[in-house]
Amino acid sequence: MIKNYLKDQSGFSIIESLVSILILTVALVPVFTVISSAADISNNIKNNFIAANLAQEGIEVVRSIRDRNWFIDPIPNPPYPLTNPPSGTLIGTWRVQWDSESLVAVGSNPPLLIDANGIYNYATGARTLFRRRIIIEDANLANPDKDMRVISEVTWVAKGNITRTVRAESHLYNWR
Repeated sequence: MIKNYLKDQSGFSIIESLVSILILTVALVPVFTVISSAADISNNIKNNFIAANLAQEGIEVVRSIRDRNWFIDPIPNPPYPLTNPPSGTLIGTWRVQWDSESLVAVGSNPPLLIDANGIYNYATGARTLFRRRIIIEDANLANPDKDMRVISEVTWVAKGNITRTVRAESHLYNWR
């Protein structure tokens, strides 16, 4: 009886197997495409978020340098105290990190590093994708010592060798 039962059962033919594999493959390709796209979008969002925060940090560091130097030298010369000691024009491109006490010439604009604590700096840690520069311009040509435009620009190279940029801008006023 068992022998007759097994003889009556037929298995999948090779064509049926190939058709089922084809259907399964056609169904899974869009799923894997969506998963891959979601991972790329997630990575882009993460990098934009990091870059936006690094750009904002650049503005805050410049503001902190200004405030610190006002406390050190109540009557700065020139009137806008971003360097210590004040040394000529501030118009130009600079580099800062979270603990900077003065502006540093940008030079070759090296990438930021990230240390074991997750702090971005130029001294220690693993190399990151991000490069930051601070651009200081006269915002008020009639009275440049009263209003300066500070632009913090963070750039990185994304997937596909596309250069992305996030910029933050602020105006610093000499309110004293």
